[in-house]
Amino acid sequence: HHFPAKYEFQKANSMDTPAFRLDNLRQQPEDITVFMCGKCRLPLGDSSDWDGRIRKEGVVHLNAVSENVCCPNDSEGVISSFPNETYCVFQILQCKGCGSPIGRIYVSTPKTMDSKVDVFILNLSAVTTYTLGSAKKQVVPQYDIPLTLEKCHEFEQDIKKCKQILGVLQRKVETLQSQLESQDSP
Repeated sequence: HHFPAKYEFQKANSMDTPAFRLDNLRQQPEDITVFMCGKCRLPLGDSSDWDGRIRKEGVVHLNAVSENVCCPNDSEGVISSFPNETYCVFQILQCKGCGSPIGRIYVSTPKTMDSKVDVFILNLSAVTTYTLGSAKKQVVPQYDIPLTLEKCHEFEQDIKKCKQILGVLQRKVETLQSQLESQDSP
């Protein structure tokens, strides 16, 4: 199976209590965490589709993933051997770029676990993350900022002003020195 760029699933029961979502706490829209393949760094999904929890099993649940997530064409359902997952069937999720296994998607569960069906479950051991906007929060030393023609023109104007001020100050100092010298002479 190949999933479209934002393959989303509807919850079967709209009466479900809303899950905690990271975006409820997000102050700025640019603070989105991108989940990337740990091997080739292709983006797999982001926190806008995440329920905001890291499970004790070391996984995150996403309601949608990028087109870089796929199931192998020859993939058959795998009967789960995870604790408390009797009768659960899932398919392995892979990174389309490098073929690394990155998680699973449940296709069949007992009724008590239906909330896991059609949810993309990514293994944290197989992914890496990057928070958008985190680079803006780092202080860039002034000398690392690129120099543009516009900035060069501004610098030239500032240098001209400084030279004019220095010229005026130099003349004033010379005037004061000559006045002091004339007072000191008999």
